Amino acid sequence: MARRIANLERDRRGGNGASGSRSSSSFSIERLTYNGPGMQADRRAASPDYFRTMGIQLVRGRVFTTADNAPAPPVAVINEALTRKYLPQRNPLDQVIFLHGRDYRIVGVVGDVKHDDLTAADTPEIYTPLAQGDSAPWTFVALKSRLGAAVLSDQVRRAVAEVAPDQPIYSVQTMKERLANWFAPRRFSATILGLFTGLAMLLAAMGIYGIVSYFVTQRTHEFGIRMALGATAADVFKLVLGQAAALTVLAVIVGVLVSLAVNRLLSAMLFNVTAADPTAVAIAVLMLAGVDFLASYLPARRASGADPMVALRRE
Repeated sequence: MARRIANLERDRRGGNGASGSRSSSSFSIERLTYNGPGMQADRRAASPDYFRTMGIQLVRGRVFTTADNAPAPPVAVINEALTRKYLPQRNPLDQVIFLHGRDYRIVGVVGDVKHDDLTAADTPEIYTPLAQGDSAPWTFVALKSRLGAAVLSDQVRRAVAEVAPDQPIYSVQTMKERLANWFAPRRFSATILGLFTGLAMLLAAMGIYGIVSYFVTQRTHEFGIRMALGATAADVFKLVLGQAAALTVLAVIVGVLVSLAVNRLLSAMLFNVTAADPTAVAIAVLMLAGVDFLASYLPARRASGADPMVALRRE
């Protein structure tokens, strides 16, 4: 099946790769004593083109070739997470891994990738060649082509039917579709969160406007005296905005402290962003400052435009 699809894809100037199902396995490394629980890693059987097709970066050594077949000595490729955890002080290349009764010589190190959950921590992984008998009950085939998704899907189904008519095919999706499915519940949560954020901003604007308006009304006589003694409209305008800004600074300080206190909760809701992320904090502060300015602007203009004589007669 993989060979027929490979020929199909090479004709389309694309790429292809196959990967067996993931399984978690215990292993050991020759001449290495690990001070901790037993060594554990996810194990994946892959074809030589798998890494290129999926865009997995080669960090050191090499990936599989067609020469890594059944008669050849068993080889393995590991990811950086395994190197960091179990081989921090060793050159991982040419180390020997004992896995499922066989010795695999490490020939390459690849970058860490997310397979199921984009928010999950990187876990140690061991890749072994499909051609060396490391098959699985089912196989995932990754295809990269210039053809459209619908056309490519039909051709793949026909190619599989020619080789293995009884072989079932399921879950045929593009990478964009898979990502969209993963993001769907989070996008819904983000939409709801955005609606509540907008409502909170509206309520904040109304609250600030009400407070500043009340502040202006209560101090109308004071503003009149200030302007009668030589203060300009700009001075009064700055005074009102300055005091509103002081309230905003206090609110920002309290808000940042609260967000840091619930950091774990917020981090679980935001992909690739933490509650202490400088960019996220800066955007929140700028939004709050903008709301404060807009809510304070009209009362400040009203206060600066007051007639001193009218203001003094009101008392």
